[in-house]
Amino acid sequence: MYSDKEKLTSANITDIMQTAYIDYSMSVIVSRALPDARDGLKPVQRRILYAMMREGLVHNRPFDKCAGVVGEVLKNYHPHGDSSVYDTLVRLAQNWVMRYQLIEPQGNFGSVDGDPPAAYRYTECRLSEVSAELLADIDEDTVDFIPNYKESTTEPTVLPCALPHLLMNGSTGIAVGMTTNIPPHNLNELVEATCLIIDKPSATVEDLEKIIGGALGEVDEDKLAKQHLWLELGAVSFRLCTRDYECGSCAFAQDIQDRFGTISVIGEKEVTRLKQAPGRQRLCRYASVHFVEKEKPHLNKGKRP
Repeated sequence: MYSDKEKLTSANITDIMQTAYIDYSMSVIVSRALPDARDGLKPVQRRILYAMMREGLVHNRPFDKCAGVVGEVLKNYHPHGDSSVYDTLVRLAQNWVMRYQLIEPQGNFGSVDGDPPAAYRYTECRLSEVSAELLADIDEDTVDFIPNYKESTTEPTVLPCALPHLLMNGSTGIAVGMTTNIPPHNLNELVEATCLIIDKPSATVEDLEKIIGGALGEVDEDKLAKQHLWLELGAVSFRLCTRDYECGSCAFAQDIQDRFGTISVIGEKEVTRLKQAPGRQRLCRYASVHFVEKEKPHLNKGKRP
């Protein structure tokens, strides 16, 4: 039933769906999945760092419970689920996720093998020294502030960010109609490249290649060509490990070889499973199905060839 004050209008369902989907996609792009190019942070990451600064959890202060941080963020800045806030906080503290950690952890924050962190009532955290540089001079009218969701306080639209954080730590995100996948870089190389551009504004990509090496491993002509495309276009794929793990061309392949002997990966299905394995131990477990160890052939009984 409708009241007299409500007005019904006819509209094409196609137009309604188009408008609604555009609004939804813009919300995901701007307010959820993709980082801001100025500070390299997604909204929930920025809100966590700002809330921790307001709580006094800086790098030279004692650790405090993550439960308090999650509650403060939910209360004033991010009115969504507590799991999304805590998962983000944990990732900012994991040194295998962030090249330069933004949060110093204390307690069980999971492992590179995929083990989950302890609940936020057990773990503690504080901001790192890198975060102090991202938040430096934030109260000196350096950035714009907007009201929070309930208009009880304000939050920054972007952090002052005295460091090139987007390139330092990189970022990964999948939005609607667009995605980002930026690798992390060495801070010393970034600073040197920045100084080069300041001193020589006409610097070319070839000049930057001499400073920013990237994660190329053993460099050959093919990888150098791809590095040029990466720096110039920002989109290229690298293959750092070959499918044949017998080559031992990287420490990871050598580690698997040391654990299981000679490994043979058979068929595209198994290759896909290996790529999807999230942790080192799980990858080794998948790979162990296909190994043959010469000294102990009895271990391979019942295994597929």
